[in-house]
Amino acid sequence: MADNTTNSLTNNEVIKQGNNEYRRTVQHLPAFYRTDTNQRFLASTLDPLVQKGSLERLDGYIGRQDAYTRLITDR
Repeated sequence: MADNTTNSLTNNEVIKQGNNEYRRTVQHLPAFYRTDTNQRFLASTLDPLVQKGSLERLDGYIGRQDAYTRLITDR
């Protein structure tokens, strides 16, 4: 299986597919290491770790507002 030729001057770090953006770790390698095997390995191991996450804002607190163990006269 022959590897695809790569252009070392292009930077495809972020690939857009529709509304989604995917970050690729293989683009950080020198051109001669961007083989099919390395692309498949990095796509399955490191690429999921460097994707943007989806965050949900949560407001609130855990615990009590008033501490019953402390008195106002404590110093």
